[in-house]
Amino acid sequence: MKLRNKVSLSLAIAAIVAIPGLSFAQVASGLGVGMTTPASVAAGSTNVAIANINLSATGTAGDTARIASIPVAVSFGGGANASSLENCRIVNTGTGASLTTGNNVLVGLLNGTNIFVLDTPLVVGNGTSTNVSLVCNVTADVSPTGTITVSVLPSSFVPNSVTTSAGGAISPTTGTTSTGSAAMTSGTVAFTGGTGATTGTGTTDPGTTPGLPNTGSGDGLLNTAFLLASLAVIGSGVYLLKRNYSTK
Repeated sequence: MKLRNKVSLSLAIAAIVAIPGLSFAQVASGLGVGMTTPASVAAGSTNVAIANINLSATGTAGDTARIASIPVAVSFGGGANASSLENCRIVNTGTGASLTTGNNVLVGLLNGTNIFVLDTPLVVGNGTSTNVSLVCNVTADVSPTGTITVSVLPSSFVPNSVTTSAGGAISPTTGTTSTGSAAMTSGTVAFTGGTGATTGTGTTDPGTTPGLPNTGSGDGLLNTAFLLASLAVIGSGVYLLKRNYSTK
C-alpha cells in the first residue's frame, strides 16, 4: 500500500513538471528600471537623446526578461509643446540601432504617457543590464525657455509587456545604482537656442533699409497722392504767372 502511494506521488510530480511552459527554475524575479537625462538640448538638434534608460534583469541564471514596450511620460513647460519634438524613437544606446521603426516611430510626444512598442521584444539576460535611449529631433522654433520632464515609471509598463523566457509576467520595479540607492525614474531637460517663433500664417514687419525708400504698397499710395497734389500746385502757379503776364 505504501509503495503504491509513493509511486502515485512520483507520477503526479512528474506530470506537473512535464506541463509545458511551467518551470520552477530559471525564473527572472524582476526588471529594474532607471534613467538619466541631459541638462539641456539645443534647438534644431537631430537624433538627440532626450533620456537614457537602463533596464536590468534579476533572477535565476539562464533566464531572460523580454520587454515588448516601454512607457515614456512627458510634461512640457516654459512654452514648449508637443510640436517641439519630432520623429521620436527608442534606440540601443551603445550601437545606435533603432528599436522602433515604421509605425512604431512617434511623430511627436504628447503630454502624458506615450507607449513605444518595440519592433521585436528586447531581451535582457539575468544579471545583466541594457541601455536604451529616447531620441528625437528638436524643432528650431522651440521656445527658448521651454522644458520637458521625462519619466519612465515602473508602474506605467503595460501589463504582460515584460515577461520571462517561459512566458511568465514580470512586474518592473525601480532599479538601483552602483551605490545601492534607488535609481532616478524622472528628469527635466531644458531647450536652448530656440527662436520661439510661432508656427502659423502670421505676418512680420519687414522693416525699412536706412537710406532707401520704403516700397510698401501703403506708402506708395501716399506718395502718389502727394505727387498729384504737388503737380496741382505747380499747375496753379504756372496759370497765375501766365495771367499776370498777359495783363501787363
